[in-house]
Amino acid sequence: MNNNENLPVVQPKPETSEVRKASFWVSQICVIIATVLGVYLAATQGLKQAIAFDDIRSDKNNAYLRMSLRTEMAGNIEVVKDYVAKVRKDGSLASRKRALALQTFVWDNMKFSSNTLETPSEFLMANADFLRTITYLHGEIAGSGISTDNGLKRMEAAIKKLEETVLPKLDTNVEELRTSLKKRDIDI
Repeated sequence: MNNNENLPVVQPKPETSEVRKASFWVSQICVIIATVLGVYLAATQGLKQAIAFDDIRSDKNNAYLRMSLRTEMAGNIEVVKDYVAKVRKDGSLASRKRALALQTFVWDNMKFSSNTLETPSEFLMANADFLRTITYLHGEIAGSGISTDNGLKRMEAAIKKLEETVLPKLDTNVEELRTSLKKRDIDI
């Protein structure tokens, strides 16, 4: 006969001695704190990088927008100068009624750019005023609403204001953006 058959079966007790120790709980709390701190620091760095990237992208887009606006303004100045020269030379009704092909591609598309509102209002208002003034004066000269000489002088005054006041400030503004981007190793 086997003596093992009469012995009760003993189930092993689960090991709970570690859970009852203070060192276990301290280590678990440290793990939780380290996890939360790590996630916080990673999120903070991610946010800083996202903000820096957005600043660079915004500065770059603003610089390109302002350079395009400046180029369009300079082109329109040349168109108006050409018109003034031809009317002064000829003075005929046909030359006064000649179409004035001002470029407004950039200006029209700025309506759809979020960077337009980041452009200093001084430049926006100067361009709007120039386009409005030149369009009005062209219509008045062509329709004999004002004297040709007076209209041309007013056109030249509008050109002078852009060339001597607005464009130099716009150039300085674009150069500041370029310098800011250059410091961040971005060439435009």
